[in-house]
Amino acid sequence: MPSYLVTGSSRGLGLAFVEQLALIKQYPKERTAILELDLGSPESIGKAAEEATKLLPEGLDTLVGNAGANDQPKPTFEQLDLKLFADELNLEIINNTIFIRSFLPLIRTGKPGKLIFMSSVIGSVELAATMPMLNDAYAVTRAALNMLIRKWGAALKFEGIAVAVVHPGWVPTTEIGSGIIEWVEKYAPQLPRIPVPEAAAAVVKVFETLTIEDTNTFFNYDGSKLPCAAPPNPCTNFGAYNANASSAYQYIDSNFQVSYGGGDRATGDWCEDNLSLGGATLQDAQFGVMYKSTILEGILSVSYPLIEGRNTFSGEPVYDNFPVLLVKQGYIASRAFSLWTNDDKGAAGTLLFGGIDTSKFSGELVTIDLVESGFDGFPGVVDFTLTLNSVTGTDASGNLVTFTSGTTPINILMDSETTITGLPQDLATSILAFVGATPYSNTPTSAYVPCSASSSIKTINFAFNGIAIAVPLSQLVIFPDATNTNCFFGIQISSNFIIGDTALAAMYVVHDLDNNQISLAPTIFDSTTPENILQIVAGPGGVPDSAKSSSVSSSTKSSTVSSVLSTGMSSSSSSSSSILSSPTSSSFLSSSSTSSLSPSTIPAPSSPQQTNPHPPQQQQSP
Repeated sequence: MPSYLVTGSSRGLGLAFVEQLALIKQYPKERTAILELDLGSPESIGKAAEEATKLLPEGLDTLVGNAGANDQPKPTFEQLDLKLFADELNLEIINNTIFIRSFLPLIRTGKPGKLIFMSSVIGSVELAATMPMLNDAYAVTRAALNMLIRKWGAALKFEGIAVAVVHPGWVPTTEIGSGIIEWVEKYAPQLPRIPVPEAAAAVVKVFETLTIEDTNTFFNYDGSKLPCAAPPNPCTNFGAYNANASSAYQYIDSNFQVSYGGGDRATGDWCEDNLSLGGATLQDAQFGVMYKSTILEGILSVSYPLIEGRNTFSGEPVYDNFPVLLVKQGYIASRAFSLWTNDDKGAAGTLLFGGIDTSKFSGELVTIDLVESGFDGFPGVVDFTLTLNSVTGTDASGNLVTFTSGTTPINILMDSETTITGLPQDLATSILAFVGATPYSNTPTSAYVPCSASSSIKTINFAFNGIAIAVPLSQLVIFPDATNTNCFFGIQISSNFIIGDTALAAMYVVHDLDNNQISLAPTIFDSTTPENILQIVAGPGGVPDSAKSSSVSSSTKSSTVSSVLSTGMSSSSSSSSSILSSPTSSSFLSSSSTSSLSPSTIPAPSSPQQTNPHPPQQQQSP
């Protein structure tokens, strides 16, 4: 009868492993013994090994290391308690070494002899740059554990002892997963959360089937194999484009490249293929295929073609982008779309091409002319920059507080690519004082507030030509620390004037590229009113109801919301043109002035597969 020793079995996954092992029918019941073992105490480890030796005279067949520490799930490296960090490293490296050495004689006696440790893909060196602010301390300690077990495996394989590391999946267990699931929910909602019983049952199968040939394998919970240095290509979690699976694929060249102010970049091929979204299939859509990238997901840019992709020498757009193709191929009447991001704590928002949904905003839309931004020296309107006339506050008593003397009006970019709203120093400083924010000592342009401020009834009011929109403080209080005491404040001092997601969430925004305008109205958060979709028609004044307000001045860069989970198309009663509706992710991930297109929206071709004249390059993990 095989024997198992599972650490960390008092709760969570460890307890579930023991329960699964006890349910295996071919083994006798009542065969579970409990040992007291504190991995943080070398003395306790030694005593547990002595007790196990008495209980298992024939040796230990499988040792499962499931204990770990995640005491600082949210602090960044600059905020870490270094003493606690040292304790965490000591537990994972020194104490696990003592643990293995103490039980190794028992494993050597057992048959066949297996050493298995639970770890996590967040300990991957290759993936580290793609998961900022996710458990910095835990990621380092897991990376150390992965290397420790891999080095042990290289040595023990010669003794016939199988050694492996297992990623149990994204499991919402006890505090060991604190911060991880929250991060996944916010930034990677497409990743499946695995229930504890399901994860435990799958991992136990890995225990049972592990062989010496599997030594140093990094297993996923379902038994699939992960690269030891990195998890499987994370791009596949968002959908990945396979050029060889499409008979409509046409290679153009290998000159695709894109970069962003935040440092993300990608290179690859230019190509054409058919693109389906919301019931529309666009023929011969041009996009970039990212083969080397720091960007995990495909990006659908819906801004001005000139800043999406242009000829380096002539400065002209190199292809018709998504909104242009929707009009040219008859799906919508005007290059226009409306964006309802909703709040980051609610359900997903919507991205509506060729129409507006009056159930998502209150009052009437006010139309504002865009202004020249001087982006890359191009004349005319090339992005969504508008004039911000003033910013005020409303305090808890309903009194209006003015911040903007001498600092406004300013031209400001409405940019759904950016989370934080950036304002001039004098203006931002006044706002920070109004909400009681404290600047970070290491980055004084940013500040934090008590997380309790999210329940404040204060608002920050943004006034444009013809309309002022109140942004609740709850939308500006984000990124809580490990103790949920202090939170990042979503307005900061910046020389780049941007209205980011923290403020855009309170605005229903219609982007009209044909007329170089936007239309604004206060959003209705978590609207439960049945949708009422009206078409945006071609020509001036095409946005419904906007003609009732005087046309004045200004609006965002490319407003593309990532993570399109599903699509649907509604017919307009007033025209043969259609309105395309796409739910958007509440995480507000978006992009601007890019040339790449979400590969997940490209359907598998119905015609037989053909060999491409220029096959895809070797995919590399970001």
